[in-house]
Amino acid sequence: MNPIFGRLSIGWQLLFHFIIFAIFAFDITYHDYYFNIPGGRGYGGKWKYLTVWDVLVQCVFFMVCCFDDVTMLISRHDRPLKKASDNFFSCLAFPLGVFVSVSFWILYTLDNELVIPADVAPYYPLWLNHLDHSGPIVVMLAEAYLCYHQYPSKAFGLTLISLFALVYLMWVLYLAWAAGIWVYPFLDKFSAIERATFITGSVFVFWFFYLSGHLMNSLLWRKRAGEEVDDNEDGPGAKDEHEPNPNTDNVPLQ
Repeated sequence: MNPIFGRLSIGWQLLFHFIIFAIFAFDITYHDYYFNIPGGRGYGGKWKYLTVWDVLVQCVFFMVCCFDDVTMLISRHDRPLKKASDNFFSCLAFPLGVFVSVSFWILYTLDNELVIPADVAPYYPLWLNHLDHSGPIVVMLAEAYLCYHQYPSKAFGLTLISLFALVYLMWVLYLAWAAGIWVYPFLDKFSAIERATFITGSVFVFWFFYLSGHLMNSLLWRKRAGEEVDDNEDGPGAKDEHEPNPNTDNVPLQ
């Protein structure tokens, strides 16, 4: 196994990424043309919902991965999209996908009408619900296990996911101010202080999932028996750590 490429050969990796990209592309197309729910065509449309944002993020991420895989097939020493796919995965696709899946199923378990109101449920097929809310965490965990992604600094990663979280939460507040629409009805029952607390807490939850991904990446790729990935390796042209080095081999220990 080459830790830069991952646990799959490049051909299988491309096939894996393309299949997931096609699934999410179908998902976003279905949402756009066939999934008509009460309020879905109103102010903000389906883009009121974080689930739809996440489906788009997953779709774009796997599209970038496909292009990166193709460039790897063409030239293994020139991968202009490698850093973009790494940052996309670590700072956005993974924490957002896990957040959407975990938060949805927790709320659904507590009270399903918190996330799927009674007037929406008849229009929401079970397979689409699982594709939207179970799919992201499944494919993100699979991606983390199968494909190596080099994480950026924690400061960069936390800043990026925080900006995304704040943009979406500001969008939610704007919809409430401009159209009187609370995307999540429970927010309508909160006071201003409670909403501020909820927004702050949501950012911290995004941080938690980002840091969890960072830790999992370290456990999967840096603590394997007899194998360690150099922090400075960022491409397939990096020197194999097991390759003899004439400048250092056979030098007696001091």
